[in-house]
Amino acid sequence: MQRNLIKCRCDGSNTSNYENAEYDRLYDRMKKLPNGPERLSAINRILAIVQNF
Repeated sequence: MQRNLIKCRCDGSNTSNYENAEYDRLYDRMKKLPNGPERLSAINRILAIVQNF
């Protein structure tokens, strides 16, 4: 059985090659924030973007 694998265009685990400028900006920002209200707000916005995709 031959598998048709999609090659990731990034250095991470984004194998679906999903691209969204707002998501990417928030994700990069969220990774640098300490746990707290600002980080939680970024995470909630990220989730809303993905859930409405």
